[in-house]
Amino acid sequence: MRMRVSKWGNSLAIRLPKAAVESLQVHEGEAVDLSIEGNSLIIRAPGPRYTLEELVARMRPENQPETLDDASSPPLGHEVL
Repeated sequence: MRMRVSKWGNSLAIRLPKAAVESLQVHEGEAVDLSIEGNSLIIRAPGPRYTLEELVARMRPENQPETLDDASSPPLGHEVL
């Protein structure tokens, strides 16, 4: 796909065609990652971002971490109580 570089204020810009936007699943104002590989400009959509609440909601018994803070067990070191 060939695009034209345009002037945008003091910068140069390339418009993303609708097909590219849909393929990358990016939205206006969203950050993307740019890198240069040889003479190619690579645009990557960032991976999904999760909130702590979303991650905790996905926890299942088989992937829960071991409980380390057990108030019923005696102190093992120099814990601050």
